[in-house]
Amino acid sequence: MLFHIEEAGVLTTVQDLGRHGYRHLGFPLSGAVDPLAHRYANHIVGNPGSDATLEITMGGLKMEVLEPHLIAVTGADLDATINQNPFPLWKAVKVQQGDQLRFRGPVHGIRSYLAVSGGIEHEMILGSRSVYERAGIGRALKAGDFVFACRPVDKQDLAREGWQLASSYRPFYNNEITLRVIPGRHMERFTLESIARLATQEFTLAGSDRMGAKLHTGSPLKHKKSADILSEPVMPGTVQVAVDGQPMILLADAQTTGGYTSIGTVREEDLWQVAQLKQGGTVYLKMEEGWSDT
Repeated sequence: MLFHIEEAGVLTTVQDLGRHGYRHLGFPLSGAVDPLAHRYANHIVGNPGSDATLEITMGGLKMEVLEPHLIAVTGADLDATINQNPFPLWKAVKVQQGDQLRFRGPVHGIRSYLAVSGGIEHEMILGSRSVYERAGIGRALKAGDFVFACRPVDKQDLAREGWQLASSYRPFYNNEITLRVIPGRHMERFTLESIARLATQEFTLAGSDRMGAKLHTGSPLKHKKSADILSEPVMPGTVQVAVDGQPMILLADAQTTGGYTSIGTVREEDLWQVAQLKQGGTVYLKMEEGWSDT
């Protein structure tokens, strides 16, 4: 046993890089909503990027260390502390039995990733350790739970103590983001005025979870006719627009098919920004070349 959960916080789950190859059976990708921070956390402690981490959303997590180990915390600054002292982010840190780790709440970003040498142990289902609560595949951590590492720490692991990611590689979590969008085949279903406005239109993040991020604008996108289509495959990054004209960006736990029009897909390498954006943050959608409003 590595950690004892004393307070579970808003939402803390075990995640890896997801459940690949099962979307045709209705299983979403799942996995880390911010795979960039997840990979970095694993890299710092010497793990493959595919190893499982703890995804800590919004903070509130408090836990006791039960055995010495090497860990790293990346992603959002959730005001993490160790024994009431600031915990260094983006760095390999040796923790000792009895240490108290706490994530008080978001300063920059909303999701932290905690990696341990050898990875977090969790039941492997369909090739992944990722929790997907909607289908009953695992659950969020709760007070009283224990978290296990896949193996004990060794001397080779501890040799990485103090290793840190260069500051030039660390993402900055801004409250204003620009997302590159690859145009979709439903563009002709929106009015030319709506499409033309996208280049400068400001959206606000109205709310988000692991399934998607709902945007809001005072000038909703307008459909020429219906917002409904025959259901077709969707994926993380798909930007759906329902009848209200407000876009929804699908994320890791998104459904596998959808019946709403889509203006396109956010580029995969930009999605981490959505994962870390606070509610009320500003979003701009930059349509990539290859479409025309004329």
